[in-house]
Amino acid sequence: MSEKLSRSGQSPGYKIYVQRLLEVLVDRPYRFILENVIKGHLSKWLVYAVYGLAVAYLVFLASSIQPDIFYSGDAGLKFIIVKQIHSGEGFKYLTLHQPAWVQEIWNKGFFPLNKPFLYPSPQGYLFSFPPAFEVVSAFFYGKLGNAGLYVIPIASTLLLWIWVGVLLYKSGTSLNKIALAIFILVFCSPLTIYGATYWEHMPMVLLLFSGIAFIVNPPENAWIGAVMGAICGLAVWLRPEALSMNIFYALTIVFSNYKEKQSSKRGFLIMLLAITLVFFAFNKEVYGSFFGLHGYQIFQDHTFWYKILRGFKFGWVLNWMLVQIFPFCLLIVFILYRWVIHHKAPDRVIQNLLLSTMAFSILTPAFFPNAGGGQWGPRYFLPLIPPMVVILALTDERTITKAIKRSVWGYYGLMLALIIYSLYLNVFIGGQIKLRERYSDRITPALNYVKQQKEQVIVVNSDFIPMEMGAIFNEKNFFLAENNRELNELIPLLKQQGQERFLYISDKDETPGPPNLLLTSQTGYVKKGIYFITEYTIE
Repeated sequence: MSEKLSRSGQSPGYKIYVQRLLEVLVDRPYRFILENVIKGHLSKWLVYAVYGLAVAYLVFLASSIQPDIFYSGDAGLKFIIVKQIHSGEGFKYLTLHQPAWVQEIWNKGFFPLNKPFLYPSPQGYLFSFPPAFEVVSAFFYGKLGNAGLYVIPIASTLLLWIWVGVLLYKSGTSLNKIALAIFILVFCSPLTIYGATYWEHMPMVLLLFSGIAFIVNPPENAWIGAVMGAICGLAVWLRPEALSMNIFYALTIVFSNYKEKQSSKRGFLIMLLAITLVFFAFNKEVYGSFFGLHGYQIFQDHTFWYKILRGFKFGWVLNWMLVQIFPFCLLIVFILYRWVIHHKAPDRVIQNLLLSTMAFSILTPAFFPNAGGGQWGPRYFLPLIPPMVVILALTDERTITKAIKRSVWGYYGLMLALIIYSLYLNVFIGGQIKLRERYSDRITPALNYVKQQKEQVIVVNSDFIPMEMGAIFNEKNFFLAENNRELNELIPLLKQQGQERFLYISDKDETPGPPNLLLTSQTGYVKKGIYFITEYTIE
């Protein structure tokens, strides 16, 4: 018996048992992962799983959508345009259905909507938005009602995911890296939230991806190149920042060496230029300016030096917002560091994408009218996210590990930290809390309350309020009085028209200035969502 015992008093069978346990718990799973997942046998199922989760996530976000409620105020104004187009009233001017006495008071300085959303002209109030998105949305709105407004953003999001995966696959990227790239694009960036938002950003990003696809994998057929150029060019019909991105894509393609694909290159550039020139001609004919009404904000509203200083400010704000909301862009810095400091140039395709994205992020903010307003992340910089994801997918991990002077496990640890942070920020904060708050708690209580009231006259202290309530703009008579002086001037005008009471909606928790002897509050202030509402009687 003593011969069978080890010096520790344990049976030799104990070691065998431990070895077998370790084999079952550690060695076999490791070998399974190595032989099946890492070597690619189950990689395609991993890609399918990521796409499946992505679709489920988008459905979850879309479940927050409510009729007549929008993520941002200007979307409510765009909804007015959609309804006008659907009714055959056009997209250029705001059609006024209000009585003559209302329009008479508006003309005295109490019109509820201001620049840069509407511009007054002798013929009427001009919408400043490029009309393409609203025109197509009006078609789906006529077929599907409120749900039709989200057909384009949702479809654009799904198509972008597929296109990114196909492009990376054709570029020889491993299935595991494709799965990771799609996961980052869907769950770790702000893009998917915009897929459940009535805004033209996602279709713009989708169309611009045609330029990325051409740079990464230019086709040999000239006609295919021309189609890709046309797709990329259509983006300028949706958003002004698309024009800037297309300029950098075009310059990249012009100076790229596609010796065997010159006809495809010419086709892309010719169609890109043609679609853009048609857009300029349309703006000149309809609005009298090649750049449309957005051009007034950029080129005419301020002095040259003011625009330059504003560009520096917006550039800093937007780039910092991009780092906060999509920290994977920091990995791009490591690639640049290796290229510039250590003269280890990446692949030519990666160089082209890097130069395009850098030029956009540095130079374009000088042409932005603001830093983006109500948004999730830097919405003007959304076109940068797909090329950055492609850059990371095409880059060998060793490039980054050498730059950060860490082992491959250091790289994996960094990636894991970025994923956890981005998931928390974009999925939990952005998708679960922020988006649902925007579609429910923020505006819905106020809009529902106003709908239930019999008063037709509504006085507001901000032009964002009637935009937020764009669904009832033509059913109520909105007047804008931004301060106490304007309110005191407006009340006698309403009294002259026989108006005895009105609703007052404010974005501040305070009564209008010094007590006005002509007003008597009937209800006191009631908070509905983010707004404060009271009913006044004109004495």
